[in-house]
Amino acid sequence: MSKTPTLIDKTGMGGVIALDGFDYQRWDAICRIPGWLLNPTFEGLTIEALEDFEARFFSPHSVHGHVLERFQAKSGALTRGSIVGVFEDFQRYDARYSGTTLMQTLVTPTLPSALQWIETNAGRIERARRFYQPFTGIISANDDAYRSKLEEAFPGSLGTFVANGANISLRNFTDYSSASSVFANALNTAFQESDFGMRSISALFDQLNHVFSNASGAMVDRQSLIEVLGSVLSSELLVKTSQPVRILSDAVHDVSDHIEIDARPFSGGPVAYPAPEMWGSDLAGPLEKTANWLRTMGHSRVTLSGRYRLSTGFAVGAAFRAAFGFEVEIPTRDGFWNTDTHPVPRASYPEWTIEPSTQLVGDRLVVSIGVLRDPTSQVAKQFAIDETSQILRIFLSQALTSGEDAQASVLDIKSAVSAACVGLDARSIDLFFVGPAALAVALGHRWNGMAPTQFFEFVSGQGTYVPTIEVA
Repeated sequence: MSKTPTLIDKTGMGGVIALDGFDYQRWDAICRIPGWLLNPTFEGLTIEALEDFEARFFSPHSVHGHVLERFQAKSGALTRGSIVGVFEDFQRYDARYSGTTLMQTLVTPTLPSALQWIETNAGRIERARRFYQPFTGIISANDDAYRSKLEEAFPGSLGTFVANGANISLRNFTDYSSASSVFANALNTAFQESDFGMRSISALFDQLNHVFSNASGAMVDRQSLIEVLGSVLSSELLVKTSQPVRILSDAVHDVSDHIEIDARPFSGGPVAYPAPEMWGSDLAGPLEKTANWLRTMGHSRVTLSGRYRLSTGFAVGAAFRAAFGFEVEIPTRDGFWNTDTHPVPRASYPEWTIEPSTQLVGDRLVVSIGVLRDPTSQVAKQFAIDETSQILRIFLSQALTSGEDAQASVLDIKSAVSAACVGLDARSIDLFFVGPAALAVALGHRWNGMAPTQFFEFVSGQGTYVPTIEVA
């Protein structure tokens, strides 16, 4: 049985013992910092802990809510056996601490001739990925061929592990000056709108070297790095006033410049939606983690992007709800509807038709909300509700055209539903909604204080409504 990797074993202590005179790993870590700062999930890094250096990221879908990128940096020429040894170290770590890593990377100046195809093939596949993105079959064929070659090169389970969780990065630093030049290139690539002088970049590189030479094994967090880089970068570039959250409905994006919520299983269309309990665990759960993390980090404004169905929009709005202090910038075809764009007193806004419900269905209030299309008759037919008076009907015959219209509409809708819950003593709500996804987000954002609400969405392939997300 392999020994558990810890900070005080031979592997954990090796970097500390060899640190004097070996700056290769420190330089490589510093050169990655500008790119990491573009990623809003980046939390900080440590040098010479369990690995040469490790970066930590928030990850809403991971078991721990955070993941690590781990790097082992070898400045000398490596044999094939040495590389196998590094990958085996990575595999042992992964076996003991499963679910903690996003990727583990070997950093080295060059590869032995027999293994140079690894970097060449991986590089070609990654460079071509964006071009072939619409053609999933081509991407899969490339990935499968590369995976098969790795499995042949590293027999047993090691090849499969390397294909899934390991990487090689070639970095050739000859001296301090060359490392400073690589850092300058990384800084200019990450912040292309800035104009840096070489003297200020050199001073910044010196300062970061000083920070990490005195922080072996300790976490240097994002805010500390921002304070250091603030000597050459404006605060607007380093500190975002609004945190970008992308809702994924198809492929995962390559560029990590957003917090990503994987909503692909909940993207609807002709495919049946998952069961309601999956909406809670696999969508609402990561959204709640994200909201809690943003609050911990002191962020209260969110800019949404991506495509999402009505149920997902309602769930997103509920996660970043007003009661938690959030404001949300909601994308539409005509720009953003911001939740802090409040209606102006005595201004004219869309007038909703509201037909009250006179009784509950069981102990539940059935609510039908429609913009341009009224779902009331479909709801009554599907659920065998004889009297439409058992349905709170809320309908708008015109399109919403602005954030102010949306916010005024949310106030009207919530007021009508809240009054019906009180008047009929409803313990829960069944909500059927047809309208723009942006309004679903805005409604979820203000739904705090309401009775537990089961959202229903129409599945065109089935011609029926199905229960999706429940918001309590």
